[in-house]
Amino acid sequence: AEKMGQPLRVFGNLPYNISTPLMFHLFSYTDAIADMHFMLQKEVVNRLVAGPNSKAYGRLSVMAQYYCNVIPVLEVPPSAFTPPPKVDSAVVRLVPHATMPH
Repeated sequence: AEKMGQPLRVFGNLPYNISTPLMFHLFSYTDAIADMHFMLQKEVVNRLVAGPNSKAYGRLSVMAQYYCNVIPVLEVPPSAFTPPPKVDSAVVRLVPHATMPH
């Protein structure tokens, strides 16, 4: 990205089992990333946007919100897929903070 002179835009439809490790890896490169858009299991998006004292709040919430502005974009019902999965999906946008909070 630095050689090309513009930040990366990252997109993906992430399987549940790699979504958290991949996002944690990408948080190390937020200086080279303009934004990230992911379709994830809705439960993961709920964890990304969760606030303190909520049941979904945890390490993923803290890390994502420390590095990025987390914006839920839209929910995708199982009926949007063939065959329909047994879980709801959602699209989220993560925009790295211009300056780190601390």
